[in-house]
Amino acid sequence: MLEERPREKDCQALCKESSNGSLTGNSLCRAGEGGYDAHSGSTRRLWYEALLEGSSAMRRRSFLAYTAGISAGALCPSAHAGVARHAIRVAAGQDRFNKPTPLGSTRSIYCKVSARDNGGGWSAFESQWRTKGGPPLHLHRGQDEWFYAIKGEYIFQVGEDRFRLTAGDSILLPRQVPHTFAFVEDGEGKMIFAFQPAGDMEAFFREQSKLTGTPSAKEVERMYRAHGLELVGPPLSL
Repeated sequence: MLEERPREKDCQALCKESSNGSLTGNSLCRAGEGGYDAHSGSTRRLWYEALLEGSSAMRRRSFLAYTAGISAGALCPSAHAGVARHAIRVAAGQDRFNKPTPLGSTRSIYCKVSARDNGGGWSAFESQWRTKGGPPLHLHRGQDEWFYAIKGEYIFQVGEDRFRLTAGDSILLPRQVPHTFAFVEDGEGKMIFAFQPAGDMEAFFREQSKLTGTPSAKEVERMYRAHGLELVGPPLSL
């Protein structure tokens, strides 16, 4: 049983060494409270074993050779080209890139925190509603989703449970759990919502905004699946 975490200097040293190597692929570690941690699975075991067995250059070189295919930029987010190095202010009613994403005539999405700002760690959006309704029942394969109601009333279906949200309420939706929601008031609504990790949601909203007319069920299913979601059922009946 492992009884200690890799120290931050160990992670930094390994990431520094890997920047001169040929690591390419998915993320191994992330900055976290109290230091650095590893992702799940076999890479977690390799990560801890390589650090805890000793700090010799030979062992580190063996570790790096074994994990060839993992990028240095992905090992530590601080080395990722998409990590912001300065504060990013987005004014009220504005989009991160000054390009709000309209979803039909009933809803607009304003990006507030982009995946480009933090190496894909998370993203956040503001949603403005003009009529009742919501998305079909779906799930996210690899993301948790969080909502905070600013204005209006919403009904959420999460698994077998239903929740009512009004201004000031929030709800966390675990990944891989079917869910949907709907704005149920006359007038306008506004919510903040976020994804962790960011996934491909910015591209998903952009593709939705390009739809003309009513897409077929097959096209909707393809679009969801292409961006890490699974279509499970219809929208809520209001």
